Amino acid sequence: MTTFTIPYLNRELKDNLSFSINPTNTFHITPKEQIINKAIILHYEGNISEAKNYYELCIKKRCNDPRIFSNYGSLLIDDGKLIEAELLLLKAIELHPDSAAFYNQLGIIYINEKKFREANYYLKKAIEINLHFEDAYKNIAIINIKEKNLDKAEYYIRKALKINPKWIEAKLILSQILLGYKQSFNLVCPFCRESRDCRIIKTNLSKNKFTDKLISESRKPNKINTNDLFTRLCYSCLFCGSQFYDPMLSDNSLDILYNKGIVHHNVGWYNYKSIKEKKNQSNQRQINIIFNIASNYIDSKIGIYSEVNCPFQGLINAYDPISKEIKLKSVSSLEKIKSAERILSIEPSKEIWGMGCKSEETKGIYKSCRQQAIYSGLFQSIQNINSTVLLEKINLSSTLTNVIFYANTLDHLPNPINSIKNSIKLFDIIIILMHKYNSTVGPTMQHRMQIGNLYQNWNKLLGLPCNIYDLSNELKRKHKSKKEDDRLLIIKKIKTH
Repeated sequence: MTTFTIPYLNRELKDNLSFSINPTNTFHITPKEQIINKAIILHYEGNISEAKNYYELCIKKRCNDPRIFSNYGSLLIDDGKLIEAELLLLKAIELHPDSAAFYNQLGIIYINEKKFREANYYLKKAIEINLHFEDAYKNIAIINIKEKNLDKAEYYIRKALKINPKWIEAKLILSQILLGYKQSFNLVCPFCRESRDCRIIKTNLSKNKFTDKLISESRKPNKINTNDLFTRLCYSCLFCGSQFYDPMLSDNSLDILYNKGIVHHNVGWYNYKSIKEKKNQSNQRQINIIFNIASNYIDSKIGIYSEVNCPFQGLINAYDPISKEIKLKSVSSLEKIKSAERILSIEPSKEIWGMGCKSEETKGIYKSCRQQAIYSGLFQSIQNINSTVLLEKINLSSTLTNVIFYANTLDHLPNPINSIKNSIKLFDIIIILMHKYNSTVGPTMQHRMQIGNLYQNWNKLLGLPCNIYDLSNELKRKHKSKKEDDRLLIIKKIKTH
């Protein structure tokens, strides 16, 4: 999404906006004022190209309005035309020397030009005019960060936060200052569940359709600040490679929404409907490849097939809800699984199968994911993964191979490594499908953690006899699609007698 600088508006402009929109009222303002208002309206609406044309026209017509020079200067800053922007801001200050915003903009130009002495001078001028102008304090902090004066940087960014305690950008800057830009530092990794050496990888300020959906469905949307979601410092654990956001300096609005039960799996619901209508060929192909690969590690027929899925991922992509048959193309895979008792396992996480988890069938009508999973006919029962009922069923089928499949869901769980440990104790084969790993981007979409890819260290974390097979490249190679780059792991328990 393209962003642009919000134009400088004053009370006179706001009062005159209606005259620009309504031609019958234009006799109240001069032609020059009409052009000025038109330029600012175009700028405000995001029509940047036309706004630039009108700003240039204003200058040619000698419109000595400081907003023209300030607003046009801000657009040139965005374009990297700093010299031209500097001249425009100096003109704006000449026309309106009491504007803190203009001095702040000029300071930003000098920061970009690495003229820190000049930038510092004009930013302090802005503060002299307006002691509560938080943006100027933040920009002085940035200067001091660049000059490695972290004590001064902390002083000024705290000044900004004192004025605006909920300012996310300032919180992030403060967190970076406090960390002192160290290459590594000690934090508790949410995957390892231990203190580990970590490093900063990036600051993610983005929103997306998942978080926007959560916000829009909140009962009190005005109580939730969308920018609080994922606007945190992002770290990478040097032991397991997992990436996670540090909630130290940000309100956890996502938890607030999950606790309200406002969780919708629209993508999974769409996939489920597509399967019923025989439209979703991509997911059918992937699940066939996964089980074709997995069958090489399954030594006998499957007794219990359990699945912890992100609705509606997993085996349902090869299930015909009309004939109630699993249609895997691999004969070996089909023979091993068709007689298995199929159980949907529930983990203690509201993010996946909590009672508040819903999916959308038609606009405005929501049904429980849990009800729909049973209604599909694929699963014979739903069991808590720690239940005695499930344990008894597994014990009764101990002569067969018991399998559990985490279908794009491990990164949702509150304690992923503990879930894997429990699964190894109960099952013979653990199939894990995870989203792609990106070492520099951090968790994506609605996820608050990205599980790492340093699988060679997992054995130390698990502390149980097992073999871990990374089959991600095989999955990608067999899929023959650049778009499909999910990760596939198989963990096989080493039985001890």
